[in-house]
Amino acid sequence: MIGQYLYLLVAKDSLSFKIGVSKTPETRMRTVAGDFDYAQSWQVLCDEGTAFRIEKTLHFLFREHQLSLTRADGYTEWFAVVPLVWTVTGGE
Repeated sequence: MIGQYLYLLVAKDSLSFKIGVSKTPETRMRTVAGDFDYAQSWQVLCDEGTAFRIEKTLHFLFREHQLSLTRADGYTEWFAVVPLVWTVTGGE
């Protein structure tokens, strides 16, 4: 089975990030509008079912921080970066 990448794509302005799944994240990142900080962004190879389950769980966990964006491909997958930073740093 070919895996899927779960990715967290962080905007260069550090105000938002996108949670998504793709078989080819580099290609997907080029199709998403915006400037990104690839050094701060992450991707993890998972089996296909696991990638989608983790994505759904992360969308649920960050739901209160979901951003209202103009309707476009992937527009429901953008979140404020503050809870991400807090989660990664342990609240520091």
